[in-house]
Amino acid sequence: MAANSDMSVVVEDFIDRVMRVFPDAEVVSRGESIVRTNGLSDQGRAALWYAKQGWPVLPLHTPRSGSCSCRKADCQSQGKHPRTQRGLKDASTEERTIRSWWTRWPDANVAVLTGTESGLIVLDIDPRNGGDESLADLEAEFGRLPATVESRTGGGGRHYFFIHPRVPIRCSSGRLGPGLDLKSDGGYIVVPPSVHCSGNTYQWRDSSKPNQIQPAPLPGWLLDRLTQQYERIPADEEGGGNIPEGSRNEALTSMGGRLRSMGMTTAEIRSALLEANKGRCVTPLDDTEVERIAESLGRYPPRSSIVTNSSEWEHPIPLSVTNLPEFPTGALPDWVRQFVEAEAVATQTPPDLAGMLTISACAAAIAKKVVVHVREGYQEPVNVFVVVILPPGSRKSAVFSHVTSPLEEYEATETERLKAEIAEQQSQHRIATEALRKAEKKAAEAKWDKREAAFEESNRAARELAAIKVLQPLRLIVDDCSPERLSTLLQEQGGRIAVMAPEGDVFDLMAGRYSSGGPNLGVYLRGHAGDQIRVDRVGRASEFVESPALTVGLAVQPEVLNGLTRVPGFRGRGLIGRFLFALPHSLLGCREINPPSMPPQVKSEYRKNVQALLSLPFGTDAEGAPAPHTLSFDFLGQEALMAFASWLEPQLAATGDLGHMTDWAGKLVGAIARLAGILHMAEYVREKDPWTIPINLQTVELAIQIGHYLIQHAKVAFGEMGADQELDDARHILSKIQSLGVTEITRRDLFESVKGRFKKVDKMDPGLGLLVDHGYIRRKEMEDSSARGRKPSLIYEVNPLLPPELNCCRSATQKERLQGTQVNCANCANCATPT
Repeated sequence: MAANSDMSVVVEDFIDRVMRVFPDAEVVSRGESIVRTNGLSDQGRAALWYAKQGWPVLPLHTPRSGSCSCRKADCQSQGKHPRTQRGLKDASTEERTIRSWWTRWPDANVAVLTGTESGLIVLDIDPRNGGDESLADLEAEFGRLPATVESRTGGGGRHYFFIHPRVPIRCSSGRLGPGLDLKSDGGYIVVPPSVHCSGNTYQWRDSSKPNQIQPAPLPGWLLDRLTQQYERIPADEEGGGNIPEGSRNEALTSMGGRLRSMGMTTAEIRSALLEANKGRCVTPLDDTEVERIAESLGRYPPRSSIVTNSSEWEHPIPLSVTNLPEFPTGALPDWVRQFVEAEAVATQTPPDLAGMLTISACAAAIAKKVVVHVREGYQEPVNVFVVVILPPGSRKSAVFSHVTSPLEEYEATETERLKAEIAEQQSQHRIATEALRKAEKKAAEAKWDKREAAFEESNRAARELAAIKVLQPLRLIVDDCSPERLSTLLQEQGGRIAVMAPEGDVFDLMAGRYSSGGPNLGVYLRGHAGDQIRVDRVGRASEFVESPALTVGLAVQPEVLNGLTRVPGFRGRGLIGRFLFALPHSLLGCREINPPSMPPQVKSEYRKNVQALLSLPFGTDAEGAPAPHTLSFDFLGQEALMAFASWLEPQLAATGDLGHMTDWAGKLVGAIARLAGILHMAEYVREKDPWTIPINLQTVELAIQIGHYLIQHAKVAFGEMGADQELDDARHILSKIQSLGVTEITRRDLFESVKGRFKKVDKMDPGLGLLVDHGYIRRKEMEDSSARGRKPSLIYEVNPLLPPELNCCRSATQKERLQGTQVNCANCANCATPT
């Protein structure tokens, strides 16, 4: 009895340890002392949990009795450096990747990326170097740190986790004070249950675990100190590298503007710029040119010394739409709507994420099973290209996993069901291949009197081999897949497959960044349109896919969009125009800590209905070959679609609202038809033959409702991608003005700072005009007395209601938005309306 009691204590201690390390560990039965570990170590399970929060993780080496698993005798970072080849670049939230790491290295320490990717910034207190005293001094002056996620390090220190403020903040050591380090952009932090070289483990502090409270916003005073220190990096360090010939004036003007905004005199600016010119410019400018830049900037008063009457100015009008509509969940069939809304609550994510991804999941389930007859001679398939844009830490991977799980489960079940049959066919194919090889060899060596019979035997073996059809294991979803492999998979899978991933690597693969041949877009373009794919490669069998149906569903970070239209072929060949974009508001900073989970019935209904769509039979053509069923509109549904097309057409004119993005808007009627087909099939999934029921008026109206939502989001997406040149120029100019920290600037000096982008002064005018129209700057004439006979230079005054360049405080405004208040901040060019 005592032995059983001792064992119970041991097991209970083990359970408590797992629960401390991995807050979501699932205890099946404490009475029976069972803990579900899914085959992973404590470190591996913890890493999976962190990844589900949107925190990219990385395996680190492990300390081993005074040494390190890296086996370097002089290792100075035992248990704290990455095991993977590319270090931080390998950090991931992908479950499959994480499982493979901790299966290979079960005792690997766990690191979480800091900075914009994870949305975390961490204050590291090292008491051995005076960290406690330094923090006490700061708190005495500015107030105590807020309650936030906190861990105890194996070395006796503390880690305070805060929400990254979305402004550039570098990792630093000792800048805030002795023993105070900062882990931010480009850094990582060791997290529980990692083991310190002392043998102690990292642990979450009681009541401050990440499953109990959320990271707090970075205190304002701490943000001020960090951004001031970031701005005050010496001129010879700023930028870090050499300045090429084409960027000398711009770089030195920008550097000098920052120094002037910090209050430096003209002489101090001149000295700093002359030093930077000699030390960093590949071919230094003449000293007189550098002095001219310093004198020019010295004419402007430093920002800190100006008292401006801001009442003369109005708040600027946003350069782009910021109050984007929320995804219309009411347009979805009930079982889809209930899942999307419950998923949004359970994961504390915007409904747009689950809404758009479920559309792509349903499209993947019915691709090539139905097509939509729009009018005589025109039909649309039902596959779609979807991309949702959200910042790091927004739980994209978690939602993605929940949305796609019915497809993955169905795929696994079908693969298991067909495993024996496939094995038999493969065996028959190998036997027939060997028989053909022997028959050909016999025929080649046969004497004249026996050659005819040998040839016949060879031909028979060839026919038998050709008659054997080997089924391929079912593949519904791929993620990390090259265009070449994708065309092969489409052929193997009967012309349909879905590329679905919670990362933006797919765009890199499209762009050919991992191959020497450049962008290979053909499979995506034809896969979306349903055009034949014919591939002939040297040394490989030809591939032919009739009417392919490729579905794409992506959830990516905002930076993936930047400059996407400038990737060769992406816009010119129509790839960008095929995507349906969603840019929902992020809920970071205002999420519920303990939201209700998804009701089991809702989850079950979603799973059953998606798999019911997958189980629907293909149609057949006159010869009995697989062919899609045809969906048709009823009279009122057809009229509604044509009415939408009539409304849309004038918008496509050069002067129309969508004239700058006709590559996208010109496909919108077809996208609405596809959406109507998807909604119809989801609505009637339980009917015997849903393709025999016409698409009615209500379904078309709901598809059009989603279409109007997509229009507004596409406008912003195209602006973010740089597709609107005037808007892109205006943003670039405004960013430069803000970085200079000036209250006014001449047109001539502004050109000096941006001429790396604009080759002539007048090329700035459209962007400047847009900034004037939107109230960011205003014109005034100034007589230039410094150069006799010189034409007066136009001066632009900067709106004082626009602070120095900062990112929008979306977390605060989102919280107010959820409370029913429509409000934006005035901190950035995209979000500058009265608060």
